Amino acid sequence: MQQFWLIGLSYRNANTSLRGQFAMNKEQCLLLLEEAGKANISEIFVLSTCNRTEIYARCADSATIVNLFCQIVNAPLSVLEDYGYIYNDEKAIHHLYKVATGLDSQILGDFEILGQLKESYKWAKDAGTIGTFTDRLLNNVFQCAKSVKTHTAISSGTVSVSFAALQYIKDNVNDIEHKTIVLVGLGNIGQTTYKNILDYLPQTSLVLINRTYETGRNFAAEQRLPLLSINEMDSALNNAHVLIVATNASKPLITADMLRNKPVELVIDLSVPCNVEQSVYKGGEFKVVNVDDLSQINDEALERRKQEVPHVLNIIQEHYAEFKKWYYLRKYIPIINGMKEKQTLVNSYPFFTSTTTLPLPNTFNTLMQALSAKPERHLMQGCTYIEALNDVIAQYD
Repeated sequence: MQQFWLIGLSYRNANTSLRGQFAMNKEQCLLLLEEAGKANISEIFVLSTCNRTEIYARCADSATIVNLFCQIVNAPLSVLEDYGYIYNDEKAIHHLYKVATGLDSQILGDFEILGQLKESYKWAKDAGTIGTFTDRLLNNVFQCAKSVKTHTAISSGTVSVSFAALQYIKDNVNDIEHKTIVLVGLGNIGQTTYKNILDYLPQTSLVLINRTYETGRNFAAEQRLPLLSINEMDSALNNAHVLIVATNASKPLITADMLRNKPVELVIDLSVPCNVEQSVYKGGEFKVVNVDDLSQINDEALERRKQEVPHVLNIIQEHYAEFKKWYYLRKYIPIINGMKEKQTLVNSYPFFTSTTTLPLPNTFNTLMQALSAKPERHLMQGCTYIEALNDVIAQYD
């Protein structure tokens, strides 16, 4: 476990602008996995969301990963050193559990991160960079998150970044039921935002736009809503009162010129890096908020979630103990296999018959049964016993 590393940058120390410099799209994530493989790093996966970019890997040290990270996102190493973090061993593993269970989410208990983590796992699995250690660890983490969601109220209520956006709209846009929302982007966050609009602002007129028309068409068809292409943005904005941007473009998609002389009252940017040009924030004609602004929303549901934190930590500790036990026992697998081989050999010797006075076979079988029941207690005894068996067998060879 001492070779398990985490290199990351998150909302805790970096604002949206800084996080945007290190945000990675799917193509960049896959490129990093490929380059890591060339550097003989066989176990690695990448988690990049609006709140964090984190790289988890098993390797001798973190230097290679850090350099690859900065090269692929074309960001200065000095920024990562000032605002990022590097953990290893148990600290890195505990952090992963906290991320998956919503304890490290920008809004406490936001479980959207779990779906994003599972997607990261799939990318790495397909790329061949999930080994035995990371596979076992991630599956244990997923089981832990499921237990937390089932047995605690850490995700009670509807507190997430996308829901916070809806709350902000309701609080800051008058007569919203008779106005139009334009939602740009139908990825994970965009789809979640759409569903929240449907649940909490069902009377509001909604227009969907996706950068890649073919990608968004199936979702729009399922929802029985028309989908506009990005080329129809200008006409859509002619009737837009609220603009929500949930895209994953590497450069700003919304400019000040696009919004000039439009009826827009509020712009919400759920993207990292920001997909709304900084000049839009300085216009003064309407309100502009991003994910960091939305995370400041504090309500009763969030206060209830805080009370669940000790319970969540206990569940994490239970699952981590299971993983640690598995890891500890792995190094004794050769001993166990050796004992099984010796058991077969001993039982096959002709002098071990039902009338023999030597107690060796029965003793061995008893030991193997104990080993199966309590392996961590008997393994060292097993190691000693193999040595004794070798001595006895050698006398008859």
